[in-house]
Amino acid sequence: MILWGGAMPDRIAGHANAEPAGPTMPSLDFLEFGETELTVEDIMTEAIVSATAQETIASATQRMSEHDISCIAVMDGERAAGILTERDVLKGVATGRQDFGEVTVAEVMSSPVISVPPDLSALEGSALMESKGIKRLMVVRGERLVGVVTQTDITQSLISMCRFKNISELMTTEVVTVSATTTITEAAQLMASRHISCVVLLHRTEAAGIVTERDILQRVVARGQDPAATPVAEIMSFPVVTVPSTYSVMSASRKMHERHIHRLLVGSAKQVEGIITQTDIIAAVRGKLEEARAARAHRRSEMSGLADLATRKLSAIRDLAGGAGAPAEFRSRMSELQESLERLTTMIQDSN
Repeated sequence: MILWGGAMPDRIAGHANAEPAGPTMPSLDFLEFGETELTVEDIMTEAIVSATAQETIASATQRMSEHDISCIAVMDGERAAGILTERDVLKGVATGRQDFGEVTVAEVMSSPVISVPPDLSALEGSALMESKGIKRLMVVRGERLVGVVTQTDITQSLISMCRFKNISELMTTEVVTVSATTTITEAAQLMASRHISCVVLLHRTEAAGIVTERDILQRVVARGQDPAATPVAEIMSFPVVTVPSTYSVMSASRKMHERHIHRLLVGSAKQVEGIITQTDIIAAVRGKLEEARAARAHRRSEMSGLADLATRKLSAIRDLAGGAGAPAEFRSRMSELQESLERLTTMIQDSN
């Protein structure tokens, strides 16, 4: 469904607070949490490729292959009745059904669709994807489909907000491998049972290629090939793309984007140490951002409590000093401090 990721906004973070007049106030920049301003509407793709429920799988997968997309919307007028993804096709291939290409989209598509409003935050969209085990969300206004946001869109929009040392912190060390003679049906069954999106083909002890859900869709199903009679060696993507374990997460995400792929082998073809996927990255990014949100909420609470305490202390000091009968200079200073605390309290409340 996605022809390409939606345009990114020029600025993600919120505006900087201006320095107030009067006594110097502590900076409240840490109270801003810019990613909450980024919504799925900001990053969604509006160009949608669609199919009807009565089309054949062969027809729908050919269109997906032509546009080099991972899913296609199944429409009923302006309403999305379902979605056909690479994972749906993989599961169909794994059944070993000989006439799979001729079955209707309605028999294979995921329905009902998981839809969200345009104003949902990107972070909340990411959390929803993980909880539902999906990689794209339909964006609807009322019942009308207005766009689609994918895991790729969200990853690219949020990753710059987090810092990781390198991909060794996030990679999966267990890499599922197959031999050159493994059939597509066998590979699909392995991928479906392990809930993974790819397998690595080994030649002797070296990684010679990789087979993904997209390879199976584009090079087998869309072309009408027999998956039970086709070995993985005939459709694998090669050479494999590898990066060292010291590679930064930002660089890994950029390389995936440049190569139009969703995973990288870590190490080398001769010695594979692990694999890192777009799913690994977005889960880690979301975790970091949720930690930041919780930490900032805690600091807001602390600052508010300190402001309240200081206000009470100033009031007590004024009473002890004689209230209206205190020296003019003292009253003036107390008034300045009171105004500063009131501004601080207001800024804390506005940041919530």
